[in-house]
Amino acid sequence: MALNLRQIEVFRAVMLTGTINGASKLLYVSPPAVSRLLAHAELTLGMALFERIKGRLHATPEARRLFIEVENAYLGIQKVNTVARELLENQRGSLRIAAHATIGGSLVPRALSQFQRAHPNIGIGLECVRQSELKERMLNQQADLGITLFPMEHPNLGAIKLCNVPIVCVVANGHPLAKRVQVTARDLCRHPIVSYEPGTPFGLLLDEIFANSGYPKSIRAQAGTPHETCSLIRAGIEASGIVDRYSAEEFSHGSRGLRIMTISGAPVLQSRIIHRCHEPMSRISKTFVTLMHDLVKGS
Repeated sequence: MALNLRQIEVFRAVMLTGTINGASKLLYVSPPAVSRLLAHAELTLGMALFERIKGRLHATPEARRLFIEVENAYLGIQKVNTVARELLENQRGSLRIAAHATIGGSLVPRALSQFQRAHPNIGIGLECVRQSELKERMLNQQADLGITLFPMEHPNLGAIKLCNVPIVCVVANGHPLAKRVQVTARDLCRHPIVSYEPGTPFGLLLDEIFANSGYPKSIRAQAGTPHETCSLIRAGIEASGIVDRYSAEEFSHGSRGLRIMTISGAPVLQSRIIHRCHEPMSRISKTFVTLMHDLVKGS
């Protein structure tokens, strides 16, 4: 028969203290209870664990060999408790974020930077992907959380809304629209723009803005993301760009910072955190969600 946990605990206490009284003090039980449990342990194993010589217990070779395994087991238990404590205190683990390329180059890196400073022992990972790829990452357990500006419909995925994100126009200093505070689709049609790949979320958004205006658009260049649009314009492409506010703000500083203006009648996007709705979030993920909420409130 196998020893139970209480018998193992008593055996270990006797090995550590060398006496019944010492074991009883270590375990906060009476000496007779220790003697009884130790006797049951020896009976269960079918062999003596201690020899009683001059009032003191001396471990047999079998007991010393058994004690090595018992200590290894206790070390394993201590490790479990240590890991549990570290998880409780967010001192261990990892956080994998899959972000839509639109927001993955602006808001998300700032959030991860703050998170890493607060939790330096947690590994972080960021992958900027297309909307369809973001859904795949979440469904295939390749990311803990997803972040996007666009709706994501799937029965196994839920969304936590963060904040509204305006669509704005960006131009370089010296552009004919640079001194404007607000522009219309008609204003934008009078000058070349940086477009997006047809069928992509921002490509469809651009089509919506210009379709409602009734004016055709003049395309100077095409970019994959708002971040790329801002980079092209700051690098010297003579065109205006239609981007989200977070991307625009990343390029609005310094002597070559872009000018930002609102667009009359433009739709408003909504940032959201995607999670798997049929499994609980880890403490690390919950902590990051809270940080994201605090970050967008302060921005």
